[in-house]
Amino acid sequence: HDPEVILVAPRSTYGVGETLSVQVQIVGAQNVGSVPYHLRYNPQVLEYLPPASEGDFLTQGGAQTVFVASEVQGGGEIVVGHSRTGFPQGAGGSGLLATFQFRAKAPGSCTFSFTGASVRDPNAIIVPSSFTTAVVSVQAH
Repeated sequence: HDPEVILVAPRSTYGVGETLSVQVQIVGAQNVGSVPYHLRYNPQVLEYLPPASEGDFLTQGGAQTVFVASEVQGGGEIVVGHSRTGFPQGAGGSGLLATFQFRAKAPGSCTFSFTGASVRDPNAIIVPSSFTTAVVSVQAH
């Protein structure tokens, strides 16, 4: 069974001005060395509030990690690099990769989705995996 990377939002509906935390979680993984991805969202509806916070999945076994999340110019996409460094074994099981904060700024719908995403082993070989999307909506007061 291939690992899945999933997006989890606490609720599906928010009011303008509210803050939401979106978690990127991994389920059913084996020997994961890195999980690079771009997280896309609707910048008309949500504003990204950096910095993102790293979860503890890749730190398993006391591994050092590198975690970088930077928003592209103009918004709408966050480029994430996340890897274990100098550690021969990968991380396994399920856990939290990262949490991203957003502010609801206008009514509308926002789909969180991944692009350029992969799960890789410690030798940077791509592992078959699936990436799911999540949808939230923002309503006017």
